[in-house]
Amino acid sequence: MTVFRVVLGFGLLGLLWAGEPVGRNEVFDDFLVEFMENPDFQKSRVQFPLLSLTVQMESERTDSSKIDKGQWKYNDFKALRSGTQVRQFDSFERKLRNTDERVISLLGNDNGVMFSYFFRRIDGRWLLVQVLDESS
Repeated sequence: MTVFRVVLGFGLLGLLWAGEPVGRNEVFDDFLVEFMENPDFQKSRVQFPLLSLTVQMESERTDSSKIDKGQWKYNDFKALRSGTQVRQFDSFERKLRNTDERVISLLGNDNGVMFSYFFRRIDGRWLLVQVLDESS
């Protein structure tokens, strides 16, 4: 069984995150819990067509494709919670600032698995806008 190790629990980061705007803007941690647990909600919060990038490590080439709504398959993040950690970044540059972007990276434990999910807050609502597979 593949065990995923994610670096930096999003729950802890949520406790430390004091600058998250409130009001009309959705709070990312609340969104993420629903996104991870609810298949219908997840599908409703994907910006289609979704950009999917796969890095070919041997050739250092990046292949891209678009996933349409009819091709979308639910990502069951619940299966990753046992023995996993999640690394959350506040922007696509993967720095810690208060922005309308977040990256969730899932890193395999010595198995070469690395997926990143890129989210953007658009009109106050969080959407998945890109998936990156850097697995070896």
